[in-house]
Formats: sequence, C-alpha cells, structure tokens
Amino acid sequence: MSPISTLEHRGARQSRGSAWRPLALAFGAVLGALGILWMYRFFVRTVDGQTLDALVLSQARAMSGGRLDKVTTAVLDNLPAASIILAAIIVGLVAFVGRRWTPALWAVIAAVAANLATQVLKYTVFGRPDLGVETPTNNSLPSGHTTLAASAAAAVTLAVPPRWRPLAAALGGTFAFVSGASTVVNLWHRPADVAAALLMVGAVSALTAIPVLLHEARHPEPADGSASRVLSNRRFWSTVTLLIAALSAAAAVVFPQLPLGSLSMTGSDGVDTRAFWSGVAAISAVAFTVSWAGILLLSRPKR
Repeated sequence: MSPISTLEHRGARQSRGSAWRPLALAFGAVLGALGILWMYRFFVRTVDGQTLDALVLSQARAMSGGRLDKVTTAVLDNLPAASIILAAIIVGLVAFVGRRWTPALWAVIAAVAANLATQVLKYTVFGRPDLGVETPTNNSLPSGHTTLAASAAAAVTLAVPPRWRPLAAALGGTFAFVSGASTVVNLWHRPADVAAALLMVGAVSALTAIPVLLHEARHPEPADGSASRVLSNRRFWSTVTLLIAALSAAAAVVFPQLPLGSLSMTGSDGVDTRAFWSGVAAISAVAFTVSWAGILLLSRPKR
C-alpha cells in the first residue's frame, strides 16, 4: 500500500472511529436528564428520599461542631465570582492564543444554559411537597452553587484543545466535587441537590459538545509534540477518574453497613456519621463518572 493510500485509509478509519461520539453525547445527555428526573422523583417527592437527605444534613450538622462551617462559608461565599472569573480568563486565553473561537463560544453557551436550566427547574418546575419529614421545606434541587462551579469547569474543558481535555476534565471533576460536597458540609444543600446539578452540567455540556466536535473534525489541529505525555494522557486520566468513581460508588454502599461511630470525625464514640459520608461518596461517584465520560467522549486516543 502506498504512503498516500495509507494516509487515506488512516483518515477514513479515524473518521469512522469518531462518528459515534455525537450519538454517544446525545445519549449521555438523555441519561443525565433522566437521572435528574429520577432524583427529583425519589429524593424530593417520596418520604424515603426526603428522610435520607434529611439524615445526611442532621449528621453533617452534628459533626461540624462550628469548625468546618466557617471555612466552607468563606469558600462558598466567594465561589460564584471565583468560578466565573477563573473560567473566563482561561477560556478567553485559549480562544485568543489558540484561535479557538468556536469552541470558546460553545463553552460559554454551555455554562450559561446549564445555570439557566438549573434556576428554571429549581424555582419554576420543581416543587417540594410537605411529606411530614423534618427538613427545610424549600426546594433546593438542583444546587445552583454546584452548577456554577461544575459549569465553569465544563466550559474550560470544552474550550481547550482535545489533547488537554483529559487533564481538564479530571481537574474539573475534582473541583466540582469539592465545591458540591462543601455545600453539604455547610448545610446549604442536600446530596441529591448536588448530584442533580452535576448531571445537569453533564447533560447540557454533552449537547453543546456536539457542534464543538463537528467543528474540530472539519478543522483538525496539528499534533503538539510539546504536550506532556503524562498530563495529556487520555488512558491515564480515564483510568484514574473511573477508579475514583468506582471506589466512591462502593463506599457509598458500604459506609452505611459499617459499625456505629466508625466514621466519626468528632472523636466521640457512638456518633453516627455513616449517612453523611455515604452521601459525600455518592457525590464523588457522580462527579467522577461525569468526568470520566467527558474524557472518553471529548478526547481522542493517540494513534
């Protein structure tokens, strides 16, 4: 086979290999939307769901002891401005330096759309019925703070070149998890609120990623030999995020089965914080699953 034929064959193979990505992204968006609806149906509109979320909040209140809330309050108060400013700087630099105007535009659209959808659902569509559970009666699903943090991370992931998306998605998932978990620690949100916000950002970002990938298929970027093999390694970051997601999901199931007091941070025997840590682990599982899916669908393996 001649060199030209080899290149043509490789290009056709790559084209076929990437044709499934838009379909997978659309399917992922549907799964995210269904996940949000299920969380609302169970955690907001059933006694069992409200009871579980209320239990997590009560344990978070018992274990904070006035120590953790001061730190997380400062973080949460500054999170909106910090997320917007940092994401705007990175997306702007990427667009200007790399001439990635189209991906940057869709990154901004993704962030705006996710936050608008969260506010509409929380304050207009979703309501919280009084089922007799002792818990705040206002609807707080999905979490606006978590949506803001996760959408900022998603915007950066969409804007950067494909070779850097594995790193951006892994770091973004970590940032979203820490931001979301801190709202639970500080008693601002229930775990389901945070998980729903993460799914919201994942679903909206999946849809806006489709035109980004189509644009990049028409305007491929030359390979960058200066990119670190570790920092831009798709297989490495997908393995790391999938491992964290799997371990977090297992922990969310195992923690409630542990002996009473085994997960206490207060040092007092018999203090039950198992539901709290199970909720935090569940948030981690959702955050890193979304991150893992982003790595697989928004970056390409090296050939």
